[in-house]
Amino acid sequence: MMTIILPSRETPQRLTLEQAIVITGFTGVLCCEFADLHTDVERRTNREIPAHEFYGEAGLSMTREIYRADFLALIPTGTRING
Repeated sequence: MMTIILPSRETPQRLTLEQAIVITGFTGVLCCEFADLHTDVERRTNREIPAHEFYGEAGLSMTREIYRADFLALIPTGTRING
């Protein structure tokens, strides 16, 4: 079992639902209910999207483009990243 030690904080910080949706949409790692992601993608694209369009590489490619700017905005200032 691997133990991860995080910096000491009085109160752990949790993701907001919006942050969880953005991370899910960009990475494909489910951090929120799928229904929340589905609703947000439909709102952002202004169209109904069948659930099957979210699966596979095509689905991840679609959501990655939708959430790219918002995901990059979550990265702390001064962090060096590639891409």
